[in-house]
Amino acid sequence: MAFRDTTTLWKIAFGIQIIGFILGLIAFSTNYLISMTELRNEIHAGLWKSCVNDECWSTKDFLASINKSIVWLDASIWMMSISVCAMFVTIIMTSLAFARQRTKLMGFCTAGVAGLAVLFGVIGVAVAGGESKRVFNSLHENAALKLDWSFTLFMIVQLVFFVAGGLHALDSRSNTQ
Repeated sequence: MAFRDTTTLWKIAFGIQIIGFILGLIAFSTNYLISMTELRNEIHAGLWKSCVNDECWSTKDFLASINKSIVWLDASIWMMSISVCAMFVTIIMTSLAFARQRTKLMGFCTAGVAGLAVLFGVIGVAVAGGESKRVFNSLHENAALKLDWSFTLFMIVQLVFFVAGGLHALDSRSNTQ
């Protein structure tokens, strides 16, 4: 099967999956889930590191040093990791559907895996963002803490994979095999 023989829905879904996966990796790996400026300190944190100005620490070590639980952080890391892996599996399944003849079952399975990526991603990033805000607000009362670009980007990626899953489901419905 040649690329030109695939449907427009398949091509769009595949393209946005590739872009979404790359952006998802960027959002997952950076430390800008939350940020704030306090006096002259620029504070930002993510799953892996928490930073004040240019000095950074492991987020787990930082939470342990202030006697805060890391259970939510571990859960967020696992859920977001599962989401990123499911995104990759969705791309592999889409590629397999291209290499072989597309079937309704393959399209619906791909849509299902994209749905799992979205489910785990939304829950993981929501817990990470919410708990990070709660922890930092307890340390810095009245601080203008905000969810930052990494949080927003990961949520947008979830929307992208939701759309890709929907496109796969639509494409499967129109597929006669």
